[in-house]
Amino acid sequence: MKNKFWILSILFILGTSIFAQEITKEESKFNQLASKTGTIIKFIDYKLSRLEFIGGGSANSTVRKLIINNEPHYFYYISIHSRWGNDVALTYDDFLALSEAMEKLKKDSAQDLALHLYYLENKFITEDGFELGYSIDSDKLTWYLVDNRFTSKNILLLSNLEILENSMKLAEQKFKILLNK
Repeated sequence: MKNKFWILSILFILGTSIFAQEITKEESKFNQLASKTGTIIKFIDYKLSRLEFIGGGSANSTVRKLIINNEPHYFYYISIHSRWGNDVALTYDDFLALSEAMEKLKKDSAQDLALHLYYLENKFITEDGFELGYSIDSDKLTWYLVDNRFTSKNILLLSNLEILENSMKLAEQKFKILLNK
């Protein structure tokens, strides 16, 4: 009888510990590069503009260049001072995709607002899990950013889209200079 009790107890503990493991998402492309061991990594930031959020909080935006073994890697980098424990770094390809999607979303938002719907949401998600979108709730348009890399979603509401647009235009200009395009 004692053996059955111990066996059941061990099975119970093993079963609960297996299901209690936290599910983590894949590390971002930036973190994969920036955490390489055995190499020298140089970080260079080119300051862009500040992003302001509804309800307070802000972030600095930069173009970040990583040099690893003399090979450059470029990112659109958002350094968040509140709410998120981690910063957001978009690869140049994700930046281009986000930039293109932002233009489409901006056009869609004007059309969607004219529909006078009770609620609507429209969004774009990059390969790294960064999300830009908007919601319309009772004819009020709100733009947001979400970092989906973590198990708990972190949502930042933009005070207006123009702030992000300006930052991304500055980033595009800096990318062109750095990439000689």
